Amino acid sequence: MRFSDKKNKEKGAIAIILTVLILGVTLLIAMGLSLIFVQEIKNSGLVGQSSPAFYAADEGAEFALFQILKKGEGPQADVLLNKANGFFMYNETAKVTWTDTSINSLGFFGGTRRRVQINW
Repeated sequence: MRFSDKKNKEKGAIAIILTVLILGVTLLIAMGLSLIFVQEIKNSGLVGQSSPAFYAADEGAEFALFQILKKGEGPQADVLLNKANGFFMYNETAKVTWTDTSINSLGFFGGTRRRVQINW
């Protein structure tokens, strides 16, 4: 009887060790997946900032193009446009630079930047 009791205790110890190893691996996998999910959730928040940044850049390029068509020359210096939209309550900014053959407009919103370039 004593021999079989010793065997049963060894089987129980092996089962406990195996269970702890399986739980550890499962925990590591779960932690890795949660880190990936958190990063993706943060990135999905930046997608919502992309459109206002693009529209700010587009508006800046249109402003510079309008100045060129209206006055025959572009803005006198680099232009910084601030636009506040009361409905969405956000601020967008566009930085416009231009040369004789192109307009570069960089739109900012939150942590996102989008660029529009017009060449002729």
